[in-house]
Amino acid sequence: MKFAVIGGDRRAVLLCSMLARDGHRVQSFALEKAELPGEIPKAGCLQGCVYGADCVILPVPAEKGGFLNAPYASGPCRMDELISALWQGQIVCGGKLSLIAAVTHYKRCLFYWQTEPFGAIRTAGDIRETDSRQK
Repeated sequence: MKFAVIGGDRRAVLLCSMLARDGHRVQSFALEKAELPGEIPKAGCLQGCVYGADCVILPVPAEKGGFLNAPYASGPCRMDELISALWQGQIVCGGKLSLIAAVTHYKRCLFYWQTEPFGAIRTAGDIRETDSRQK
């Protein structure tokens, strides 16, 4: 599988190493200041990182104030830019993604996340199902 690991702290760096060691292809973004193994490329742009990825992994928590949680990034990354770069059908994993960001883009991707303040893991299918019941 191809993984795109975007942002995060030391846990994201360790995850990149573990995935690569298990034989997966890994691309990173917003980890420019992190020390990654040489076989893990640091993408020059967000679109290049997510292109062709089977799974996009965001940090826990994924965002702070509408920006990606990315202490190792060379600059800020807005969550709306990140989500709009995703491809239809991509699996996206992350923690504490704001409900606003998730619902705005739920038709594009299958999200697994923990939202605040609910503390529950939901998917895009859960939201669509809830939406259809409310009509």
